Amino acid sequence: IADDGLLKRLEEKAELIELKKGELYIMEGKSCGKVSFLLEGAVMGWRQEPDGRVQVDSFLVRSGAPVISDGKIGQVSPVNFTMVTSGRILAFPAEIIKEGMESS
Repeated sequence: IADDGLLKRLEEKAELIELKKGELYIMEGKSCGKVSFLLEGAVMGWRQEPDGRVQVDSFLVRSGAPVISDGKIGQVSPVNFTMVTSGRILAFPAEIIKEGMESS
């Protein structure tokens, strides 16, 4: 990031989130308003079908992987994201990221 002001705002607003195994991080149909990256642990993106079956969308285990399904920043999530193991996520406000993208 070349903009020092943007970088400073991101550093100030960054949030380290610790989650336990089985904990829901993002709910389908909701926007968490954050751009999140997995630091430790494993996260599963999934949705429940009308017949009750679970459809897995993604399985994230690599440190630095974005916790997002469709790549749309700040939009409503089409899937749930649940921790498969305990772990940590680093999150930044989506609005600051979007402002930076629009100004560059």
